[in-house]
Amino acid sequence: MEGIRSLFKSGFTKESRRMEFLVHYDKAMRFLPRARTIYDVETTFGTVRVYYYASKGSEEKVPLILLHGHYASTIMWQPNLLPLSERTPVYSVDLLGEPGRSRLSKPLWKDKDHAAWLKEVMGKLEISSAILMGSSMGGYYAVNFARYYPEMTEGLILLDPVFVFSGVSAHTVKEFVRMGFSKDKMIPFLLNRKDFPFKDTLGKSITLGLKYFRFRSPVPRRIPEKDLRNLKLPVLALMAGNSLLHDAEKAFQYGRKVVPSIEMEYWKNASHALSFTESDEVNERILSFLLAHFDL
Repeated sequence: MEGIRSLFKSGFTKESRRMEFLVHYDKAMRFLPRARTIYDVETTFGTVRVYYYASKGSEEKVPLILLHGHYASTIMWQPNLLPLSERTPVYSVDLLGEPGRSRLSKPLWKDKDHAAWLKEVMGKLEISSAILMGSSMGGYYAVNFARYYPEMTEGLILLDPVFVFSGVSAHTVKEFVRMGFSKDKMIPFLLNRKDFPFKDTLGKSITLGLKYFRFRSPVPRRIPEKDLRNLKLPVLALMAGNSLLHDAEKAFQYGRKVVPSIEMEYWKNASHALSFTESDEVNERILSFLLAHFDL
């Protein structure tokens, strides 16, 4: 049974390849602020790595939980961690079922599974509720959590989320097919970067994740409109006009129509990786949102 179950579980193709990835992951982590505490939280679905950042005096504020994008990890938040953690405690999560320090032990089949393990993490870290911030696929996980556990969600910050206000565009799917689903071509395409740094410290960790990690979880289903309309909490969504993953302008129009509480902005010249490429502007906008809605 365990052998059959492993066929449907995302993970590295070999343990030796996972260890090679982690060497470069750890090197990249040295460019991030030093975490005050590092947790490895045991859940029903596996062990979840969480990094805790907080400045003196911010510890009692409403916490912010960061959920990274597909094929990324906590590493992607390097430009954002320090300014955000100066105002409120930040928990950065390496998502289960993604290349990082978390380790999946049980397949994630359902939408609720993705919310359930995060609920367990919050419970074990004694976080009764939090603001969830997600980039790309992380934005989907943030909204997905809010639909199942609204009582534990204080607010949402969504950075060019996918499967929330729109799905992957038909044009992008056609491009993927044309590329033969080559990940070396797909990532630079999605990030609008022909010069993507595959060989530098950050790029190498992503490259090895692309090369050695295999996904077995079902593709997420887009968040139903009724669940979006039921969001009764502060929501900030920044859509990237140069995103090639989806039609960000159409997503922008749809989100403003269906989510009553949303603060939604269309950043015409931003790429899908706006938390990195437009980090100063993104940090400023996030902090203004947090200050407007929460006791910081």
